[in-house]
Amino acid sequence: MKHFKKRYNVREYYRTLVLGHRAVLRLLQNRLKPRLDSAFIERLMLAVTEVNGCEVCSYAHTHMALKQGFSKEEIGSLLSASDAYVVAEEAEAILFAQHYADTKGKPDREAYHALVR
Repeated sequence: MKHFKKRYNVREYYRTLVLGHRAVLRLLQNRLKPRLDSAFIERLMLAVTEVNGCEVCSYAHTHMALKQGFSKEEIGSLLSASDAYVVAEEAEAILFAQHYADTKGKPDREAYHALVR
């Protein structure tokens, strides 16, 4: 049996539920009035899924990416932490999203300020 890359405690699970709810609201707002390209959002989700190692998330985001027209190679690349299909304009945001997931939502100040500069 495979295990998730990371284990979470009750506090982290609760925090994820609370912050996840806010994120879902933002994603819904973006669908109504797009500020970010939906393919870019899905690339972020796939990259973060690789960090978290969640099989359920991997399945869901793979399904969504296929519906948007992603190739199997691009999806596999993002889920294996390869940058083969990462567009230069999106690379910094994808790396930050991975860092954000890896630090459990507590990114380095320098990384955050480099992104929003």
